[in-house]
Amino acid sequence: MKIGGVEKQFEGNLKLVKVRLEKFRGIRKAEITVGTELALVGQNSGGKSSILRALNAFFNFQDEREHFEASRHAFQKTSTAIIDLEFSDAPAACNLPRTIAGGSSVRIRLKYKKTANWELFNNGVWQTPPQGFLETLKAHIRYVYIPVGRTETVFQWGKESVLQAAVRNWVKDYTKKRDNISPKVADATSIIKERSFKGLSKHLRGLTHLNGSFEFELDYSSPPDYSLLIQDLVLRVVDGKTSVDISDCGSGTQSLAAIGLYSYLADALGGTYILGVEEPEQNLHPQAQRSLLAALKELPLQVLFTTHSTVMLDSLEHEEVALCRRVASSTRGFEITVTQLPSGFWAEKGIDRGRYYNFHRRRNSEFFFADYVILTEGPIDAELVRYLAEDGGLSFARHSVSIISLDSVDSLPHAFYLLKELGINFASVVDKDYFLPYLHDDLSTSRDPKGFPRYRREYKGTCLIEEILPDAAAREQLLEYFFSNHSRAMQVLEAVGVFCFRWSMDIDLVGSETAKDILFDRLGVPAAERSSVGILVNRRKQLKRQESVLGTTRDLQPRGLPNSYKRIRRGLPELVKQAMA
Repeated sequence: MKIGGVEKQFEGNLKLVKVRLEKFRGIRKAEITVGTELALVGQNSGGKSSILRALNAFFNFQDEREHFEASRHAFQKTSTAIIDLEFSDAPAACNLPRTIAGGSSVRIRLKYKKTANWELFNNGVWQTPPQGFLETLKAHIRYVYIPVGRTETVFQWGKESVLQAAVRNWVKDYTKKRDNISPKVADATSIIKERSFKGLSKHLRGLTHLNGSFEFELDYSSPPDYSLLIQDLVLRVVDGKTSVDISDCGSGTQSLAAIGLYSYLADALGGTYILGVEEPEQNLHPQAQRSLLAALKELPLQVLFTTHSTVMLDSLEHEEVALCRRVASSTRGFEITVTQLPSGFWAEKGIDRGRYYNFHRRRNSEFFFADYVILTEGPIDAELVRYLAEDGGLSFARHSVSIISLDSVDSLPHAFYLLKELGINFASVVDKDYFLPYLHDDLSTSRDPKGFPRYRREYKGTCLIEEILPDAAAREQLLEYFFSNHSRAMQVLEAVGVFCFRWSMDIDLVGSETAKDILFDRLGVPAAERSSVGILVNRRKQLKRQESVLGTTRDLQPRGLPNSYKRIRRGLPELVKQAMA
């Protein structure tokens, strides 16, 4: 997409690359990397808007002054708020000292306690900036905050209106090429002056009752031009024969119009525009949200936006997302943490970035808004875990819990490292073969006489055992428990947020005599074939079906569940409640 014939680019323009905040509103300390797009996500009242307001305070201090003075922006009443911005690619025309001599980076901070103080990082030292430095900065980069209510500062006609600025700039450029409007305006105003104003002038002269030869004349203070025709304009949305004022449209349509206006100004005025937009997806259907995000990616703007839309998040790289969360605080009740994947994160973890996003694109990003996440190997496992946890007293809605079905344990590292880096509490539910290889590498040749799997006494090289249990002695003890006392093994793993079936979700049912009898009837196994082998080998495909696993589980009383099921039913609700405490 092109705006004014220019592809999205920032070459030769100043760019915002880093936001550092200290003791601003609920944020004790945060460092955020900014690219061309950045989504600020999290639950309601999670501090997302605080980041947009911090940028507004830096660039447009007068808009936020009263909030500083009323201590609404204060972390605590006696604390000093710091908004520290770093910019890259400063052109030669940007006459501001550089962070490092000879470099192209500019770093400026606003400190506020009782008054606003600005400092500029000059060759490694914070200094008082030169007079007019903000005006110099704004000549190259500007920030506009678009709250949920878009109409006042964007669409209403006035000296600060974006609509007014866009219209004036457009007409100004148009008349530079060939002004065939102003002569027609002059002709029209001459007729008005002669036919209407002249009569009023004579009438006023008569009302003075003074002698003399003077007379009054109504005239324009300057020669009339096209500007007379662009006063008090409104933007309307026309659909067929229906015309609606933009202020009466939904916030989704307002967002699209506002972003369009800013995009035009960014292209027309040069430099960089940064938009801080609150929930641009409001009142847009899912496909429109995807289209909006695609358009944002092509506009000549840097865009930071808050969102609750999993549709938009599913279309973003996770490096383009900053997660804002409320956490308990010993000094102010709660505070806000901001977490973000660092550059090169996947390479550092030894994970192919392309493979990760192939995994992620099939997932729903609702886990960004969850307080707790449960990882399972597949969709049937997910349904079983949900049933057991709910039966054990866990409310997924009340406790804000999400389940991610991995489809394969090969994807476990993707979710494991992501959730750990973002600081989201989570648990994993896996089969035993996640940790241990089968005795002869595949299940079919590794069964015991009853049909149950056998394993080698070693960890798989692909499992995350060193991440899960960093202590070598603990790993050795767990390996022993896997063969001598699986209940103890489950106890060790549960302490670090992992639930492991004795064999697997479906095979554990066959290990329970009560469940096995129900399975015999459910699967219609003849009396002569009613053995473990009869189910595990001869009916292994039927055994793995959702109706077999869930149907049998629902028919069982809690005391008749396999031990691994009992641990999930009891332990998962406890882990979630501990995390919420």
